[in-house]
Amino acid sequence: MTIQKKNLDIKSMFSIHRIIIPAFMLIMVTFVPAIQAYEKGDILLRGGYTNIATQSSNGTTVNVGDKGNLTAAVSYFISNQWSTEILLGLPFEHDIYLKTGEKIGTGKAPSTHDFTPKAL
Repeated sequence: MTIQKKNLDIKSMFSIHRIIIPAFMLIMVTFVPAIQAYEKGDILLRGGYTNIATQSSNGTTVNVGDKGNLTAAVSYFISNQWSTEILLGLPFEHDIYLKTGEKIGTGKAPSTHDFTPKAL
């Protein structure tokens, strides 16, 4: 009895591998092209979701809410190793709240640039 039981376990193990290996190969074929080497003249399109988590130091007066939106990037390879990229995105509108929780408005955050060594 125990010999037959071991044989059944081995058979079921082989049948599981018949499912897992093709599934793994399908996943690799689907996602590995993103790791390909690109050549001069190639164009790469990427999309995603970006969340802007605001950090406010306004004391106890105002709070600015977080916001997420769709973003994209278009890259053009000027050589096999270098590319230029343009970032695209829908505008981010943040809700502005008083510390009491009352919403006082919605607006676009202004552009900010931080060129300090700490930011690099």
